[in-house]
Amino acid sequence: MAKNSGTAKILLVLGGLLGLFSILAYFIEPTFGAWWQVDGPFFNSHMSAFGTYSTSDDILESILGFYGILGPILFIVGSICVLVPLFKDSKAYGFLGSFLMIGGVALFLVGLGSIEDYESILSGLSFLTGEEYVVFFGSADPWSWGLWIGFFMAVIAIILSIIGSVIYD
Repeated sequence: MAKNSGTAKILLVLGGLLGLFSILAYFIEPTFGAWWQVDGPFFNSHMSAFGTYSTSDDILESILGFYGILGPILFIVGSICVLVPLFKDSKAYGFLGSFLMIGGVALFLVGLGSIEDYESILSGLSFLTGEEYVVFFGSADPWSWGLWIGFFMAVIAIILSIIGSVIYD
């Protein structure tokens, strides 16, 4: 075992656990674990990786549809695959997990960009479906929206996982 393997395993553990936490944090505290947030004049709405949002009456309603199911599942499976090299010396699992995590984040972004009914999240958001606003971040008085803490935790988890996979011996 080369001396890089210890560092690589630490990075893989941090990446895998942070990846899992980025998905689960929303269900602990929506403000902290949200992957997308919109601030309105009277209240905010937070969206999980699954496309469920805090202002919905139905806790299982996903506005991302297919992308809100497949994306987070890929990301969770990827986060678990990244942890496999701890128990079985295989660099391939780290790379496979990293690529699955990238696919999960990409599907979330595609799903977020394909939403056509932002009015169901908060009334008054219908202007987001037009051509002049980017859904990933922006503001229009009195609204502001953007990718949020859970999303950036997921991106950091991917970076840690890729670095750990590359330096793993």
